[in-house]
Amino acid sequence: MQDPKYTVRLMKEEDVPQVTEIDREVFPTEWMFRLSSSYYKEFKNPLAYYLVASTQSDAFTKSKMLSLTQLPLFKDFFNNAHDDYREEQNSQNPYIVGFAGLWMMAHNAHIMSLAVRDRYRNQGIGEALLIAVTELVSNLDANMITLEVRSSNDVAQALYKKHGFREVGYRSRYYSDNGEDAVIMNTDSLSTASFQLSFRILKEEHIRKYNNISLEIS
Repeated sequence: MQDPKYTVRLMKEEDVPQVTEIDREVFPTEWMFRLSSSYYKEFKNPLAYYLVASTQSDAFTKSKMLSLTQLPLFKDFFNNAHDDYREEQNSQNPYIVGFAGLWMMAHNAHIMSLAVRDRYRNQGIGEALLIAVTELVSNLDANMITLEVRSSNDVAQALYKKHGFREVGYRSRYYSDNGEDAVIMNTDSLSTASFQLSFRILKEEHIRKYNNISLEIS
């Protein structure tokens, strides 16, 4: 069976309902601070850039959210969300499997979020989004990329370290849901020859391994 094809591209306004749903799935204790209205507002923010990984395959299954809909507080909300989502899918919009968001601030790029639907992890999609972010901000003449990541998220930290991020500090009790610390990570200057060489090698390796994922951000 042929691998599904994925495209990483700039987010469109019609992608917002699915991006919001991924936010709820991947960040279940944080999504209430990033409602759909927040993502729509980002289209008017000249400092904000969002990327999505999409496919034409309609892989949505309602069972992915069953565990969350068992919570009385969220039951009606998620039922309504599924109705909205089915309407989106019936319009034949591409299926969004992951997204990344960043802000440009004083020649530095700050990654606000990077998320992939649970069932699409370990397929190179998260790394493709990170590669696309790096390529995008390099074209925007960013000097470096910064982010915060949960101290317990070893998988994400390993990916960031692979791509040249290093720990530069901590934010104590940064996450309000459980008081978890955040690890602050930065790249070195994106313009250095060493960073550009490493990035090019990592991108070429990713393309060879995951030739079903294309980047269309230029």
